[in-house]
Amino acid sequence: MASKYVFQVKGTSTYLNGKPFLAKSLRCSNALFSDESTNDLLNNLERYTYYGLNTISVYLQGNRYGDVKGYDEDASLNPVHADRLAKIIEAADELGMVVLVGCLYWDTSNAKWNSWTQKEANLAVANTVQ
Repeated sequence: MASKYVFQVKGTSTYLNGKPFLAKSLRCSNALFSDESTNDLLNNLERYTYYGLNTISVYLQGNRYGDVKGYDEDASLNPVHADRLAKIIEAADELGMVVLVGCLYWDTSNAKWNSWTQKEANLAVANTVQ
């Protein structure tokens, strides 16, 4: 799917489709935790835009209050979580919203793979971008 919108950062400024963009964001760190949490977000996206929000953030692996494990141990995207993320990105794009995708937010989360080194962390980020 080709996006209708392109988000860019140039220096300290942000742009959407080449126009200055002020992100008004909601952090949705547990949005990928379950189908229910993903659907809850999807069902409310339009309402969020009504109140002026234009950006949401979601996290693939870990967050402060949940243990989302969006990567398999080999650093590939877990297909279930990747599908949930795709649904969020597609729905947000239809509304002109930006989705900031956090890759590794471990803090106090138990979502870490104990076998991972920096190599696997880098690979997970590269797999997400791809």
